[in-house]
Amino acid sequence: MASRDPFPGMTQIGPSVYSYRPVQEQRDPSAPNLVVLCSWMAAHPTHITKYITGYQSLFPTAQILLVRSEAADIVYRSESTLRRRIQPALDVVRSTCAKDPSRPEILLHVFSNGGSHQAINLLRNYRSTVGQRFPIHAKVLDSCPGRGSFKRSYLALSAPFDRQPIYLRLPSSLAVVIILCIHWILVNLLRFENPIEPIRQGLNDKQIARETKRVYIYSEADLMVNWQEVEDHAADARSRGFAVDLERFEGSGHAAHVRVGGGERYWQIVKDLWRESAKGIHEA
Repeated sequence: MASRDPFPGMTQIGPSVYSYRPVQEQRDPSAPNLVVLCSWMAAHPTHITKYITGYQSLFPTAQILLVRSEAADIVYRSESTLRRRIQPALDVVRSTCAKDPSRPEILLHVFSNGGSHQAINLLRNYRSTVGQRFPIHAKVLDSCPGRGSFKRSYLALSAPFDRQPIYLRLPSSLAVVIILCIHWILVNLLRFENPIEPIRQGLNDKQIARETKRVYIYSEADLMVNWQEVEDHAADARSRGFAVDLERFEGSGHAAHVRVGGGERYWQIVKDLWRESAKGIHEA
């Protein structure tokens, strides 16, 4: 029996990359040409689809590029493998946007540390492939970036197993604990670099991307990413010359802020970000 298409209307162009082209071919100059969604780790298609349909409603003429995230991307996949898997997304960016645009054409929407990892993978490989910084864009950072404490990392890595029966969930959870224990030993005893730190640093690296403005959307109730770690990252971004807005929600969980108030505040934040970014006066 054939498996159901997880994202109707989108075309899978890579192992974790999907593309949507709008029916309306004429572009709206006030809207982004391309929306790039870097979803959180092992996000369920039903949850991702809410953002896809949200952007289809908000910017009907925009092409949408989805880059999904898996635990393997951070845990063990090599840089060459990650580069090969992200290549279809690079091709879309290169074919959709001008090589040296005078105004932003891309809205990059990043979720959690998993999506942040994929975003950095995209930005760095664009720089190494094209020889230029990633095109000028606006950035939404939803529930990220954190620093990945043991407890919060366990909640993030084990979340995909919550839907499994208990006889599968228990060994899967045990495997996560073992992986995190090995990680703790490597980082704290053997002094290996924490793999989350290059992600945090990359998001504030002006050498790999041109950015007009960014907004952090986060909550104190997030069990997977500490709100103070988000604000610390935002403060570092400001100190480096990035234009930053902070939008803290009350009571919403990880990557679930869009559920507050029916999403009205959430999507208004995105609209305001793009409107201000399109002026092209805040480039960092």
